[in-house]
Amino acid sequence: MSLKKSISPPLIFFLLITGCAGPSVRYGSKPSAEITVNSSSLPLCTDEIDRGTTYELFFKLQNAEDCIAIEGSASYPAGPLGGRPDAAVLHFIVEKPVDISPFPGKTGQIFAELGRNFDTAWETRSTVEICSSAEFPLRKLVPGVNYRVRLTTFRKKPVDFTLSIKSSGPAEFIAVPPR
Repeated sequence: MSLKKSISPPLIFFLLITGCAGPSVRYGSKPSAEITVNSSSLPLCTDEIDRGTTYELFFKLQNAEDCIAIEGSASYPAGPLGGRPDAAVLHFIVEKPVDISPFPGKTGQIFAELGRNFDTAWETRSTVEICSSAEFPLRKLVPGVNYRVRLTTFRKKPVDFTLSIKSSGPAEFIAVPPR
């Protein structure tokens, strides 16, 4: 019996729908939150990315999430004579705050990296997917936490950052979180 005769069309359809789709996406296809902000409106971050001028922006999730996707881009605004904005290469790191006060002699918080849009050769990608992990509590995506995004183009000139979050529930960007 040939392979062609042994596989029925409904079975082929089922395999195509379930087997070739890849991992299931656990967030919506439309952004839950989106922001475009000029670097002059953002605080400088003391935790610089490779000694470049680094800004920080925060976001909150309204629900616990399995996975989120964060997409970013940057452009230098048009000059005083007009024209089109120039594209900029954006490097960003997404982090979760960690309370270190339970440790002897420690106070405050530090940030644990959840993801970045560049590799060790500084090659960038526009989107980063971050997924929760039951085995690693630091990687758990929980509501109400002020997640931090550190952003840089490695240039000191003003830049417009555009970021969006795709999640299964609502999310919001916060320029400076309440302390």
